[in-house]
Amino acid sequence: MEVERLADLEAQLGASTYAAVDVIGIDEAQFMPDLLDFCKRAADIDGKRVVVAGLDGDFLRRPFGQLAELLPLADSVDKIMAQCALCGEPAPFTSRTVASKETYLVGGSESYRPCCRRCYLEDLAGRGRAEH
Repeated sequence: MEVERLADLEAQLGASTYAAVDVIGIDEAQFMPDLLDFCKRAADIDGKRVVVAGLDGDFLRRPFGQLAELLPLADSVDKIMAQCALCGEPAPFTSRTVASKETYLVGGSESYRPCCRRCYLEDLAGRGRAEH
């Protein structure tokens, strides 16, 4: 089910269906404006297991959404990485391949690529970007 705000989930499911749910999965969590409050309520009060997936940093390596705030509340954290699009090493960062400084720029592989630290920094230096 897709929702714009996580607070709308219970109403969309209905109270009895929400009560019967054991696990709630949240994808693209960085875009959820009420992620922290919802996860605290769902896990601490409602007794749900909440599995969250999303980007922890934006293309400038700044915290993205509320994921960083959620870390101290989590039972466990697994940081899963793609492979660097340039060298194949593990890629904890995202490099934007189009000229735009907007934090929210919807796009896929035509706009972004996963990068390891070395390739990310080389890419920044090659573009003459001084954001860091």
